[in-house]
Amino acid sequence: MLNIDLNDQGLSINGQIWSFPISIQAFCSSLGTFRKVKTAYQHNYLWDDEGLVAYSKNDDFIENITLLLNPEKYDHQPKSAFSGQVSFYKHALIDYYKAHPEQRVALYVGDDKHSLIAQNVSVSLYLKDPYSFICFKSYQAPEIPLPLKLDTGFEYYSTLWGNWLYAIQSYVPSYNRFYNLTFGIQQHDIDEQQSLFEGKLPTSLINFYKVHNVYWDAVTSVFQFHVNGWGYDLLPFSRLYEIWENIMELNEDFEDIDTTDENFDIKIKCKGYANPNWIPFAEGRNGDYLLIDFDPSEHGVVGQIIELQNESWSRTIFFDSLKHLIESTIQQLNTGKDTRYEWILSQKDDD
Repeated sequence: MLNIDLNDQGLSINGQIWSFPISIQAFCSSLGTFRKVKTAYQHNYLWDDEGLVAYSKNDDFIENITLLLNPEKYDHQPKSAFSGQVSFYKHALIDYYKAHPEQRVALYVGDDKHSLIAQNVSVSLYLKDPYSFICFKSYQAPEIPLPLKLDTGFEYYSTLWGNWLYAIQSYVPSYNRFYNLTFGIQQHDIDEQQSLFEGKLPTSLINFYKVHNVYWDAVTSVFQFHVNGWGYDLLPFSRLYEIWENIMELNEDFEDIDTTDENFDIKIKCKGYANPNWIPFAEGRNGDYLLIDFDPSEHGVVGQIIELQNESWSRTIFFDSLKHLIESTIQQLNTGKDTRYEWILSQKDDD
């Protein structure tokens, strides 16, 4: 029976410490009789009685060790489930994992945070039936770049972000899978988007994203604004032009629309579906968006926030700046009675 423990010394298997990448010959000699199966993308070394499989891409070193908890009947999987002991710093691994969600990390952008880390080794647990397993592999902490300096006049974004994060975390912990925060944008991110927008991307929005950014989640995000009874998820900086372009394509279909309609706020200037100087930054995931307006009518102000509703055709100003929108969001959360995260909090960990 195998006794596996991940700790500050590394990955211990029956008392022997292993570091990735692992010599195939040494590992196979240590564990004894094995079976080898080659698949399209890798070489599988299987210990059928132990429920363990080691993977090698080029058949030179082992890059991944996996324990199958309920293997399926495939030739490239062990014939038995793992029945040994597996621990994390001598604590039963699965129990420790479930008791300490705050220690789980994401291995890549968009990862659902299924992993614990020790001594440059990650252990990822996937415990949802019908296919559950535990996977060990090398881990290297991502480099976090230094934040860009905020331009003069936009220093307040640092405080706003801090207050917003504090308010959010009073409802949702940072280890929640929908807490999709990442570090602020870098100069190459700005250059890429500015080249697409032909230099028209507003300075205020750039400085907002310099403090923090988000990565896109296909379901939802804790970084959301509630406007007019609807939730709008903050867009990743890299998607601003993509969404703007999608909106502009609708201008071609509706260029003759009567923008004097009562559904169009008098503070906006628009001919067609949307003004090209409206920059989207939050999505309702239903065709509706929040946008910053940099070409208002004589009744509006530069930087005002528009809610663009697709089906109702309304274009309404709710805030005169991104700053005021965030301040309002923080105030809503600070009541302690906000309900926007009820669904997120109701989603139990699959594991």
